[in-house]
Amino acid sequence: MEPMPVPEWEDPEVRAEVPAREPDAAREEPVPAAPREERLSTAMPSLAPREELKGALTKTADSALPGEHSDAEPQEPAELQPQEPQEPQEFQEPEAVAEARASPGKADARGRSGKGKAKSKPGHRQKSVDAARGTQSAMAAEEPVLVPPAPGVRFSPSVIGKHEVLLDVDEKAGEFPQYHRMPPSLPFHFRLDVSALKFSANGLAKAKWLQKLREELEKNWRYSRKDQERAWVREGELPGEVRDILERNGKCSEQVMAAVQRRRADPSWQEENDQGQMEKTMPMHVLRLERLARRGEELTQEDAKEITEEGLWCNMIYDLSTDPLLQDIGYAGQNPTQFSAMVLIYTRHLDKLDLKKDLTQELRVAHVDHFEYGLCFPIRPYPSCQLPPPPDREDLSWIFEREGRTADGAELERLVKQGDAMMTTLFWQCFDAFFHADYKRQSTTKPAFSRTQLFAKPTAKDLTACGTRQEALLALLSILRAQAFQFPFCQKVTFVEAVEHRKSQKSFPGAGHCDVLAAAEVAVQRALREYTAAMQDGNQEMPQWAERPIRLRERDFATAATPPGNSEEQSPVPLLVQLPQPGMAMLHCVGLSPLKKEELEEKDNECDSGSESSKQNEEEPGAENEEEVEAQDMLLTLDVSNWHPERGDGEIVVSDINIDDYASIREALLVVKQLETIMENEAKDRQEGGKDPDRWKRLGRLAYGLRALQRASLKLKLQRVGAAVLETKRQVPMEQSLVQRARRRWGAKGGDEVLEEEEEESQRVMLLTVPEFVLRKRAEARGLQRRVVPHKKTDKFLGGFQRDQFYQKGPLQKYWVETHQQPYAYQPYFRPPCPSIDPAALLSNAERKFLIKTFITDAPHENPKQGGANMDPRQLQADDIIDSGGLLHLHSRMSESHLTRGFMYPWRSKGLWDYYVVKRCRCDIDLVLRHYGPKIASYFDFLETYSSFLLIASVLGVCAEIAGPPNGYSDGFGKSIQPGFGVCISMWGTFFCILWRRRAAWLAHNWQNGWVEEGEDIGGAGAVTTMSRVRPEFALQWRKNFDNASQDDQQQTYHMLRGLLKIPHADDPHFDDRALKTDIMHFDEACYLSDWLQIWRSLVSYLASGVFILFATTATFGALAARQALGLEGTTAGYAVTGLTSSVLVPLLNVVHYQVVIYTNNYQLFRDDSAKEKDFFDRLFIFNLFNTYNSLLWIVFAERNMAQLRVQVLFLCLSSIFMNNFIEFYWSLWMKQLKKMKSNSLPVASNMWTTLRYLLTGELHDDGVPEPMDPVSTALEHVSEELSRDLPFEVVDEAIELVIQYGVIMMFTVAFPMAPLLAFINVHIEKRLDSLKIVKLMQFPEPRMVVGMGRPFAAFVIVTGLGLLVSGLTLYFAAYEGRDCERCDTWGSCSGCAGTSVQLLLPEATTELRLFLLGGGGTVMLLVMYICFSSPPLSIKIVHEQYRQKMYENRLRFRRETGDAHGRLSRRVSVKGPASPQGMPE
Repeated sequence: MEPMPVPEWEDPEVRAEVPAREPDAAREEPVPAAPREERLSTAMPSLAPREELKGALTKTADSALPGEHSDAEPQEPAELQPQEPQEPQEFQEPEAVAEARASPGKADARGRSGKGKAKSKPGHRQKSVDAARGTQSAMAAEEPVLVPPAPGVRFSPSVIGKHEVLLDVDEKAGEFPQYHRMPPSLPFHFRLDVSALKFSANGLAKAKWLQKLREELEKNWRYSRKDQERAWVREGELPGEVRDILERNGKCSEQVMAAVQRRRADPSWQEENDQGQMEKTMPMHVLRLERLARRGEELTQEDAKEITEEGLWCNMIYDLSTDPLLQDIGYAGQNPTQFSAMVLIYTRHLDKLDLKKDLTQELRVAHVDHFEYGLCFPIRPYPSCQLPPPPDREDLSWIFEREGRTADGAELERLVKQGDAMMTTLFWQCFDAFFHADYKRQSTTKPAFSRTQLFAKPTAKDLTACGTRQEALLALLSILRAQAFQFPFCQKVTFVEAVEHRKSQKSFPGAGHCDVLAAAEVAVQRALREYTAAMQDGNQEMPQWAERPIRLRERDFATAATPPGNSEEQSPVPLLVQLPQPGMAMLHCVGLSPLKKEELEEKDNECDSGSESSKQNEEEPGAENEEEVEAQDMLLTLDVSNWHPERGDGEIVVSDINIDDYASIREALLVVKQLETIMENEAKDRQEGGKDPDRWKRLGRLAYGLRALQRASLKLKLQRVGAAVLETKRQVPMEQSLVQRARRRWGAKGGDEVLEEEEEESQRVMLLTVPEFVLRKRAEARGLQRRVVPHKKTDKFLGGFQRDQFYQKGPLQKYWVETHQQPYAYQPYFRPPCPSIDPAALLSNAERKFLIKTFITDAPHENPKQGGANMDPRQLQADDIIDSGGLLHLHSRMSESHLTRGFMYPWRSKGLWDYYVVKRCRCDIDLVLRHYGPKIASYFDFLETYSSFLLIASVLGVCAEIAGPPNGYSDGFGKSIQPGFGVCISMWGTFFCILWRRRAAWLAHNWQNGWVEEGEDIGGAGAVTTMSRVRPEFALQWRKNFDNASQDDQQQTYHMLRGLLKIPHADDPHFDDRALKTDIMHFDEACYLSDWLQIWRSLVSYLASGVFILFATTATFGALAARQALGLEGTTAGYAVTGLTSSVLVPLLNVVHYQVVIYTNNYQLFRDDSAKEKDFFDRLFIFNLFNTYNSLLWIVFAERNMAQLRVQVLFLCLSSIFMNNFIEFYWSLWMKQLKKMKSNSLPVASNMWTTLRYLLTGELHDDGVPEPMDPVSTALEHVSEELSRDLPFEVVDEAIELVIQYGVIMMFTVAFPMAPLLAFINVHIEKRLDSLKIVKLMQFPEPRMVVGMGRPFAAFVIVTGLGLLVSGLTLYFAAYEGRDCERCDTWGSCSGCAGTSVQLLLPEATTELRLFLLGGGGTVMLLVMYICFSSPPLSIKIVHEQYRQKMYENRLRFRRETGDAHGRLSRRVSVKGPASPQGMPE
């Protein structure tokens, strides 16, 4: 698949300047930007200028809207006023840049040779750069290094952060040039997050922030380059990317390394110019910064007002021609040195420890090299949706894009509330069109509501079964999960009614806007009365909130929480807010509802609600002060188009539905789905006329608008916690079956004809990342630990410690972000995870993914920046909010290159000799750790440890095979070699398990970062831990089963839940059916499967596995019967037939049983993930153990034939090498190829056979260095790749095969000593296939901070004990056949060459003595194994390292307390400030 070219960024307001292009039938032609009023009038139905709303609201009183006069004209917001398109200005280049463009080859050659005119006078380079910066106010039409986009690629409108980006490039005419992106072959992909300057409130516009930002970027880039080359010198080798460039250019790596060492010796990184003077080497120069949303529009000083905490996405154009490394490696003259990178400029409020004078905010710029996660949203609002999507100008997502392009987080929140109001109005328009006041038809079900089940029965949630509007309204209560202050209603109130109600209530101070508030209160109370009457007519139990009246009051001037260090006052929230739609407004108010006695007891424990209620009671006069009330904010939608207070008449429409967040919008979409079903049924009954086009289009606008509102609310929630969110689109082909796609692909003539391009659909994709500094603050809060680097000058740590004193070349210390009052002792202080690649990054790729996911899944916090969005991706996927791919893991081009060359094909980066001989085919565990985390790295390290032990066993096994069996020609000690090796292999397994435990403990110590947990290998599985989180899939399926159950079954469920809660009385109002139903619908923890039902489902699941055990037994007897049927009984050929049959049937049964286990494991509905994983592994282990060993055990104890056992073991070992690996690898490969074929992403083939060949073989070649792309295009490409792959890589699936293979070695090596050698070969094949699967074929695994194999290690221990038992019994029962020696009798056997191993080794001993010796030897070995397993996992090395670590921490504590450590180190922090870590945190 060819990589997508870098998208083109252009200003949506100047699209009219795009060169004319030919009409395209598949897409609309771009039109010039219309005036603002015209754009708003076409954005939504009947959208018009806002002036029409003025007469309805501004004349209600002298202060109809807070802060406005009744006769004032509404002012257009500055960011929404239409602007004239600006022509791009010319860019006056400096001479050096112009000359470089005129002859790039000559300029590059001069610059890299270091001779001739390229050498400038002192300060000449800086003057050239300053000249380039001084003329940045205009840009030339011709850029120095530009590449036109590849033809045939179409992009769609997208939103980047808060800006709209039009990625609209036509393949015929509209080609815009674009800058190069840095290729992955250059090792300069730094995760910079630079502090440009600190400023006071509203002081950014006055500061020279743009110039300071450039200077800080260049300075920090220089620091990173110096630290990078310092790491190269310390490691003694250049990175693989540099070595590849040197190899292509014919350069010598020793010379480049010598140049790097010379620069390393110069601490200031300076070079001598022509005048003999020294000047700083600046390897990078920022040429300019462009707004990403408007390509070519350079940032100016006036853009400071648009930089917020959410950030401003920009393009940084920078030049690397002065980097000395590019000159050393011979970077070709035709290669570009000016690149474009995506950066995020944002502000943050300073912490208390970082405040300095009156400076309260900080301006930062973060380089975004790639995105970590992606969320794909469904193309349609729901899977069965057939509604037409609205035009762009009528889609709510268009409103978010156009109106929110200059919006910060507060503006996006305002747009979300406006979208809520728009969807509320459209919802009731659609609902009234279906269920009007006179609507009547015969119900298709019983009365949907029983007295005790208001929200339970599925008929109550089905609008298609309602025969009247009253029934439909009650169904809405059930579907939308109505509750107090949040229930669906739509009521009309006349002006006269509102005035009368206002006068009858003492709480309304006067007329004006209070008339609107009184009208809203009348509407709310009227809706409650109607619902109450409908419930009574249907004999339904009314919820308590429906029995309590609700009063509305004006909100106080509530302000948002002030961030730390922010002294700015927040503006009050107005009562009425105008909407873009004519005659529409939002009402912000507070709802008050009196509490009953039983509810007061419940509210006594809620301090926040009690304080709010007390506050409201103090404000309420009269009788309201004598009762406790519950208060909650309410946001109502008003239609005031017919409200005429100046005439004293008119009416107002008040409406609301519960779509406050992305979860509740899902229920509203269920309503839309049922309305669509009703419309389809009406069309079928009508038979003529079809569907009403107006209702059909309106319903489509509602469905797609709700989806857009859902995405916007989810995006807003992520932005609040500090995530950088980018929303874009990707083009996907329309859904078709494989047969339809094949016919279209190869044409009607069977392969000679390829049809034209297929129709495509746009899918919304949300890309997530977090700036580096924000991640550092979160890492500090979560207790991250990092290794410390020594001082550059003294090469010592604080306290006098040196590198060689620690195994990891440095002690471990808790990380903190450097501040003014808490500085580091020296710079750099903490060691980055990979300083040779990115010294600016604090976290590895796996740690970044792990930490960024906490921004998504963690619970909210009082300070939003310290909490999470409380979103479970699996819950979002189960609720169909995001696509089936779930949370997609993304990575950079450089990571892809590192994994391909360093992990999948390691011999290409290390060399054949170094990999196969020096490294002994070992994986780069550090590379795996950085990209996949400790869990996957532990698995591959386990494979390396296992293969090392297998090498020892293989050598001993070959020697035992050469010695021969006990009935061979060897005499004396030679006869006991093979049986002794078969028994002692259990001790080999014991030592392997013990050493792996110690290895896992050592890895946990070395990989410790404050987040790493110890697996069952080290800590065991018996510890009592806190209750794990409930699986979202369990809660969703449990609720579905509950809703579909009968009323009696639901009553039994309620009774069971009350028993769990130990409720003595069923009539307790706090735990009645309604209260428990509310808990079930709102909390996943309330869902619980009864104990008896759990036992029953477990029995059914184990019974299914038991059936497969019968199948395995049948397969064993079938193989024996086949041998007997062929007349090959007692021959080697017969043994081969049995072994071959078993080697084919065993893996096939394993594959089928694996799918059954997946199904039954989901059927059991496990409440947490740990129980689910335990059951999954246990059943797979038990069946695979029996399926593999049952034929072998039958041969040992029934056939008692050692020769047959030897052949059977040989075939099973060969089957694990070939059959298992073939099925495992090609299953993942073919699944990926089929998905690619379905998504039409396979390479275009000339005929069917070419595509079939590609489908069967796949991409089994190295793609080389990937092409450079911008982060957005790279992320979209990785999204498509991840969606085409198989399930994520799981260690449990791979460990099952290793356990079974290990069991063969433990139990049956006595019959076939070559089994360890075949296992050694299989492990190396498994290692290579697993690396290929995890990089190319399977989805990116979840980074888990757990060290060890986990539960599979317990299986290794169990199999080790079984191996000792089975091998001993095999020596006693399995017999060797005679070899026709001179002493053989007529029956073909004698005591010297036939019999069991015990008989051959102890021919003179009695049976009792043989049993005594065999049992005694086994008991002694079991005792030794027990002693070994009882030993602690910590080695003496870890104990010594912990002692040194503790000594280092004690000296830091002593330094903090006394200000000096043994008189050798002094304190740098002023004693006037507070006590600071200064290298010594608690």
